[in-house]
Amino acid sequence: MRPVFSILFTLLTTLAAQGQETSQRVVSATLANEIQTLKALGDSQRWFTVLNRSTRLLESCADSPELLLFQTAATKELGRHEDTRKLAQEFLRRYPDSVNKDQALFFLGSALLLSGTRVEAASLLVEASRVTTDATLRKQIQQI
Repeated sequence: MRPVFSILFTLLTTLAAQGQETSQRVVSATLANEIQTLKALGDSQRWFTVLNRSTRLLESCADSPELLLFQTAATKELGRHEDTRKLAQEFLRRYPDSVNKDQALFFLGSALLLSGTRVEAASLLVEASRVTTDATLRKQIQQI
């Protein structure tokens, strides 16, 4: 899931550099460090740790789309289809204009496909492929 982590880190770095209040910059810097850690854990396929850490971090950073997407990715990789579905739907409801909408659609479509809801899954995967600019994600979708 390299594309998810790379996009999340780039987005968070950009947001942290936008000149916020000092306390917000400290929180942003801490969150940026945590995102970097989650990326490394995901790259190492340590999904249980990613899930636990992102869940804990969401308690103090409840409005972080990046953390919600990490949590969604981890549940997908752990085979928790119902949890993935719920988290992806929450992401799409809360952040409908996110640059990571394609990833959330992919996670939701994959979860539905694996739980037997093929027609809706196909529709979501087609939508993810249509809205993404990420060639790697598009290739993953085509391989399903």
